[in-house]
Amino acid sequence: MRQPPAALAPALPKRRVYPSTWINEPVRLKRYRHLLESGRGLPHSKTFGIPERWGWRASVLLLVLIFWSVALTGAETLGTAKWITAPTPEAVDFEGANWIWPAEPGWSNTPAKPPFPNVDAGAVRWFQRTFAIPAGASVRRATLIVTADNLGDIWLNGRQVAVIGAWEQAQAAEVTAEIRPGENLLAARVENQGTTPNEAGLLLKLKVELEKGTVLTVVSDASWKAVSARPPDEGWKQTPFKTSHPTVVVAKWGERYWAKKPRIPSSGGLPLLRKNFALQQPASHAVIRVCGLGHFDLFLDGQKVGDHFLDPAWSVYEKTVYYSTFELSTELSAGAHTLGVMLGKGFYNTSGDRRVHGVNANRPLKLILEATFTSADGSRQTVLSDGSWKTAPGPITHSAILGGEDYDARRLPVGWDQPGFSDAAWQAVVETEGPGGTLRPALAPPMKFHEVFKPVGIDEPAPGIFVYDFGQNVSGVPRLRVRGQAGQSIRLVPAEQRHGMSPRRNDGKGRVNQAGVGKPNYFQYTLRGGAEESWTPQFSYTGFQYLEMEGGVPDGQPNPEGKPVVMALESAHVRSAARVIGAFECSNPLFNRIDRLVDWAVRGNLAHVLTDCPHREKLGWLEVAYLMGPSMAARYDLSRFLSKISRDCADSQRPDGLVPTVAPAYPAFQGGFAYTPEWGAAAVLVPWQAYEWYGDRATLAAAFPAMKGFVDYLEKTSPNLVPRPGLGDWYDYGHGKPVGASQFTPPELSAMATFYRCARTVADSARILGRDAEQRQYSELAARIAHAFNARYFDGAAEYKNHGSPQTANGMALALGLAPAGTEEAVLGRIIEDIRRRGNQQTAGDIGHWYLLRALAENGRSDVIFDLTARTNLGSYGFIVNSGWTSMPEAWDANTGASMNHCMLGHIQEWFFGWVAGIRPDPAGPGFQKFILDPHPVGDLTWARARHDSPHGRIASEWKRDGNNFDFKATVPSGAAALIRLPAENAASVSVIGEGKGLQFLRFEKGAAVYDARPGEHHLTSKIKL
Repeated sequence: MRQPPAALAPALPKRRVYPSTWINEPVRLKRYRHLLESGRGLPHSKTFGIPERWGWRASVLLLVLIFWSVALTGAETLGTAKWITAPTPEAVDFEGANWIWPAEPGWSNTPAKPPFPNVDAGAVRWFQRTFAIPAGASVRRATLIVTADNLGDIWLNGRQVAVIGAWEQAQAAEVTAEIRPGENLLAARVENQGTTPNEAGLLLKLKVELEKGTVLTVVSDASWKAVSARPPDEGWKQTPFKTSHPTVVVAKWGERYWAKKPRIPSSGGLPLLRKNFALQQPASHAVIRVCGLGHFDLFLDGQKVGDHFLDPAWSVYEKTVYYSTFELSTELSAGAHTLGVMLGKGFYNTSGDRRVHGVNANRPLKLILEATFTSADGSRQTVLSDGSWKTAPGPITHSAILGGEDYDARRLPVGWDQPGFSDAAWQAVVETEGPGGTLRPALAPPMKFHEVFKPVGIDEPAPGIFVYDFGQNVSGVPRLRVRGQAGQSIRLVPAEQRHGMSPRRNDGKGRVNQAGVGKPNYFQYTLRGGAEESWTPQFSYTGFQYLEMEGGVPDGQPNPEGKPVVMALESAHVRSAARVIGAFECSNPLFNRIDRLVDWAVRGNLAHVLTDCPHREKLGWLEVAYLMGPSMAARYDLSRFLSKISRDCADSQRPDGLVPTVAPAYPAFQGGFAYTPEWGAAAVLVPWQAYEWYGDRATLAAAFPAMKGFVDYLEKTSPNLVPRPGLGDWYDYGHGKPVGASQFTPPELSAMATFYRCARTVADSARILGRDAEQRQYSELAARIAHAFNARYFDGAAEYKNHGSPQTANGMALALGLAPAGTEEAVLGRIIEDIRRRGNQQTAGDIGHWYLLRALAENGRSDVIFDLTARTNLGSYGFIVNSGWTSMPEAWDANTGASMNHCMLGHIQEWFFGWVAGIRPDPAGPGFQKFILDPHPVGDLTWARARHDSPHGRIASEWKRDGNNFDFKATVPSGAAALIRLPAENAASVSVIGEGKGLQFLRFEKGAAVYDARPGEHHLTSKIKL
């Protein structure tokens, strides 16, 4: 029976985890760094837990101390520590192997001269090859390298050892444990993809080293057998075919279409590194600064240090490399201790990954570390990474940031990270150079574990295949507890949907469907055997609601084949540790469900960058960062996150000023996917939002050269001030054409409007930074763009150029103040006319939707937004939540071929916070020194409430209405001031409840009584129009 999803507190691991403290940049300090630099005010003493009676001087002292702590620990070197790496493994290649395929009529058993005919698209063939290990022989090592055109699955004696997702990415595996005395069997399934006949084949080489130096080599050649019909059962993976066809060598290694293009990874597991050391006297305090690339887990005496996931943050490694700082308060005895590090790959190295999605990087994994241990008498002892460390392959046999992780528990040396372990057989590390980037302290919050979900249902849609439904689509990893025999394996396939769905509805009951997720993408665990085992992937995560489990049986189910018993399988949500600082709720249950829908998409994409989705790409597509910025900042503390995105933009910027669509710019895209002005604009608008929301002048100043450089690039490359267009209003809706690049709005128009916004923002930033000449320069540029924009696109009356819907074009003009004075009402009217004509259907996409909502809200038409949001038919938020989806999808119509976890269309949250509840920043007082309280009792709403923990403290807004009676309560924190706009029939209908201390009536305008509100609790009532 299905039960509502249960969100549990994250389960503690069995091993104790050393605590960690972020000492290199406290959360509060960054918000007030600009105040320290300029001397323009200080936070309230409660910010740091100082008793109020200590007064402002204590605040000053503490902030200065923290500031200098940051300065000292933010050094860009880790003492004399060296970068270290594992020695380069022995090179492996396909020499002697051949591309093979089953013989077809007219083919001969010789290399192709001329080439054999192509193979039909979609053709699948099954291959086998037996080989023998001499009786009594001992196998020292066995390594396999293999690829297939296009897809392949390879088994050795019935155990899957490799999966091929693209022929260009060969797979390597150490298969020593799978080799047995006597007869062994290699089996492969190969599928040819495409739309027309094309090349197909299998290429494989197995090298078995015996104890006396004898080497047995098995290659793909004409000795293999194959069948063209699907075997009747799974037994073919370990039992020779009874009848088969011969294979043909279609090309030798290095010949024909494939040449020597397949990339060959190392066959060993990801490296373990360790260092024994002795403390001369007990240590009461330790600080460890460490960076392991691509990712690392740090251990001290067998215990994991800290609770971070997937450290360090992704970056442009040639420009910036982040290290983490851990502060340990655990007492450490004098004597022997051990530091251990496990390294992962991430985006830093995708060589050999079973799925790369255009991200190709092949860099050696490496580590730098400085550990300082302090004794009670103040004496210090330091341990550094250097050539004295040891290394060996570990249990993670495959790790792909986009494709999952494989873990063989048999390969984990017991006690490897503890004193007393013998590492005599381990290799010495090699000292090396860093990746080129400046070593910097972590800037953004780390990723951590959050909610853990138990399954709400377990089904068996096919024999031996079990699907666990966790009730919520999250960014996360599986958490497995299992019992079984050594060498048995469990495979977990994540997905957001299942086969057998109704159109666009999350109600499938079949096997998992990875459409929109990308494949191959799975997690595989091989048991050590014996006692119950637990496993959580360390260096990969994905997005999923469902996990398909194969190879095991849920506890309590019949198990006649003796498969591993899965005692528990959970979904552990991972995301940025950015603090939750806001909440919203209202009387409309649908709106609350929509808010939750969008929020889970935000959670799922708050990672080291704001990802587009947590599965298919995990890339930092930049337009979402600023367009969804206000929605996210209302609920999460993005103070450091925005600074990190700003640095990513600057690091990714080309010398000519171009900012790509993605930062860090890992993939090599083409056309509009490589550069579109609306995406690159994040380099300008994200640091501005950091200033607007947090008063962060330091980030603004640091980003200013990149901001200016991007606008200069636009000016240089824009004939008549019209930028080179790209994707435009991505995923706009209602045109009946395939989703993608803009259909309704000319991409030149949205690019030019964005150019104007960027120029104006650079001018405003120059004013803040005291750069008067640049303020004048970019103000003049903005004025010229505005004039050219209207001359080119405005009809002079009410409409901007469009191809069937003016919602985005007119919305951008209104929201940016581009519409000529006196035409605003007419321009707004055309938007509303189009919306009403379509049955309250929005057409704006990824770019335009934010501007559409802003244009309506800022011009007093929240009633129209209410009607848009209250819809439940196709193409609406309501349709999505009523169709069973639990996070915001990529497309307005819940197209199941796309991602089901995208936050890019979630701008409605800004309206919930900023207009329904009414809390939004005031540009006149950045960092919520001043803010606006402007509640909107719209539609059938009878109450709403929200809170936001600003840099000055908690802001709260709560209202309710009964008929035409409106009741409003607000909280203004210390050191801040608010402009309250209270809806009312007239000023005479307003009453102030209580003393009204700190409230000053200013005026009545546009149906609202306007008050200046100072710190404190405020309560007002009024009569409103129905």
